Amino acid sequence: MTAVPKKSTVSSLRVGLYLFFLRTSKAVSLLIFAVLVIFGSRLVGNFNAPSSEASPPSDLVFRGAHSSYAKVPIEYRKTYHLAKDTCINMREPVQRAFNEIGWRRTDDMSTAFVLFRCDFNGAITWYKKELHALQPYQRHNHIPGQWFWESKLLFLDGMESYRQRNPDMTLHMLPESYILRTEEGISGWKKRLFQDGGIDEPWVLKINLNSGQGIQILSPNSPEINSLVSSLDYQTESDPDYLIQAYICNELTWYGNRKMDLRFYWMVASLDPLIVLFHDGFVRVSPSKYNEDDFSETRNHLTTYTNNPNEFKAPAKDLANLIRKHYKENSHTLRKSIKIDPWEHVRNQMKESIAVTIDAFKDDTFGFQDSEFSADNGYGIYGCDFVIDKNLHALYLEPQLMPGLEEEYQFRVDLNQDILQSGFKIVEEIQNKLEMDPTSSILPLNNQGEWDIVYAKSEDESWMYRYEGFTPQRRKRCANNKTSSSGRSRKLRK
Repeated sequence: MTAVPKKSTVSSLRVGLYLFFLRTSKAVSLLIFAVLVIFGSRLVGNFNAPSSEASPPSDLVFRGAHSSYAKVPIEYRKTYHLAKDTCINMREPVQRAFNEIGWRRTDDMSTAFVLFRCDFNGAITWYKKELHALQPYQRHNHIPGQWFWESKLLFLDGMESYRQRNPDMTLHMLPESYILRTEEGISGWKKRLFQDGGIDEPWVLKINLNSGQGIQILSPNSPEINSLVSSLDYQTESDPDYLIQAYICNELTWYGNRKMDLRFYWMVASLDPLIVLFHDGFVRVSPSKYNEDDFSETRNHLTTYTNNPNEFKAPAKDLANLIRKHYKENSHTLRKSIKIDPWEHVRNQMKESIAVTIDAFKDDTFGFQDSEFSADNGYGIYGCDFVIDKNLHALYLEPQLMPGLEEEYQFRVDLNQDILQSGFKIVEEIQNKLEMDPTSSILPLNNQGEWDIVYAKSEDESWMYRYEGFTPQRRKRCANNKTSSSGRSRKLRK
């Protein structure tokens, strides 16, 4: 039995502690106090610890590359041109955003300050035909070379080249991937299958299509895996280019155990200087329940696919609540690696993913200069897709050329307006600053809205957002290493 101190003994202890702090040096006392504060903050879950540098340092100067820039004529300021064939799901939000910030629409694309077009399939022909005739002050939402990252295969190939140029970059945000067109990709995947247990895991086979098209889930130990391996030795030029990725297991799911993924946004506000920003988006929730024990139906493992009437969507604030709830329920393991607000922890990973994308493709895309284009600058608003696992690790699926601005929910109407209104204001602000004083820094921005800067580069300075101190936990492999009851995987076709 533990002895209980007498009252006089307790009083003596109190007096002893008091005298200890009086006699101890001030520095030691402060050290002890700091330890107590840190220990106490961990017990109560205080998330005030800084994570990384959130914005470019104020002492860096991001200026334009030219000594002067063409001024927008007074009569054309705050004018925009919306191409007639702009897709329906973007036409209304874009036009409303311009109108609500007091801009005027014009059908004359030769004079409008800002041009907007979303029919990217026909954009190459259109821009080659029209952009050479633009005025230097005009801003167009087309960035030459964006095709280098829009393609799934080119994106992963570019990221791998970036990793080889920067061996210190682990690219932990990307799912394990192999391009099944190169010898390196094929041999790497075969080694993973037969020497590192990959045959007992599910895989995702993709071709260069969007909206969940052309995707097939390959069950562990399935005939499809063996058939694919055999076919790789007999590929022809007419065969499609395939990409194989490890299925992301141990995913964080929506309420009711529904599979989900995230569509967030990024914006190239300027090429000269290069300014890139990140914006919160929304959650896409599958009508199917998440089940790692059955991979026989591809559709059940996708959160978005063409014409899915039952897909549910939710705002980022609801996702933040879900992540914090998950953290609270699993704090005994997650607090060891997550020292800040778990929602900000996830956002920081996504912000870094976009910053790395820009750094990887800055020469092929964002530093690209086309002599046919007479306009000084361009801009672009894009999407990016992520999946979160239960360790709150954000896995970067891919960037998206088409951001998707549908408005089937009121929260998406409000979200689109913040994205677009503040986005167009930023484009205007940068133009105004370049006109007034090209030698001064473009940053900080006064009309940033809910956008976060993740990348900035000029001739003299360069900065990219990094989530310093973050080391992801080892990813959990799927618990089930057997084939599904059907023994086969079903492909989702166009």
